Amino acid sequence: MKNPHDLSIDAGEGCLWDVKQVAKYLNLSQRAIYSLVSQRLIPFVKILNRYRFRPDEIRAYTRRLEVPEEGAPSTSTTEAHGG
Repeated sequence: MKNPHDLSIDAGEGCLWDVKQVAKYLNLSQRAIYSLVSQRLIPFVKILNRYRFRPDEIRAYTRRLEVPEEGAPSTSTTEAHGG
């Protein structure tokens, strides 16, 4: 029997994570997740006053936060357009 808190569970369509699961995935406290939600810095849905998160959106969110390695070419549109 699978552990219901195992983050390797099928993240197919319709699967949503709760605050505890997102906190575990991001290695943050639940309080930090609530803070990100209140500042609308992390993608979420609200269902009956409960916050839920789509795993694919959380993974995309973390990819957007990645810092390029030192010396890696920049993907900034400002630099690409001479800004």
